[in-house]
Amino acid sequence: MAERHSQKRAVAFKVESELAMLLDRLPNKSEFIRQAILASFSSACPLCNGEGAVSATIAEHYKPILKDYRFFECRTCGAREEFVDVKSFQEDQLPENWLGFFKTGDFYCSNCQPVQSRPKSRDD
Repeated sequence: MAERHSQKRAVAFKVESELAMLLDRLPNKSEFIRQAILASFSSACPLCNGEGAVSATIAEHYKPILKDYRFFECRTCGAREEFVDVKSFQEDQLPENWLGFFKTGDFYCSNCQPVQSRPKSRDD
């Protein structure tokens, strides 16, 4: 039975001699170049601060929108708070009001955040 090979084509491009010397030092120059080219077609997702990737076009489209709409209004009192950078918090340190927002989609400021009903422990 004949082996199936993905069709590959050689692509040539010119680079400065310094870059060529750096590339020549790599153990797998072709794989490095392939990965770099593929990475350039995507961008860190502006919605999740880089947890995912989206096309560069989508990322550029959403950057100005997110800059204008980074504030959320409390459902109870109308206070506005800036969207938190989730990466700046440990998972167990995220403020309760934002944790609630991520779980339910309803935003409450830190003063109006409903008390979460927690199961009672044996000590209660």
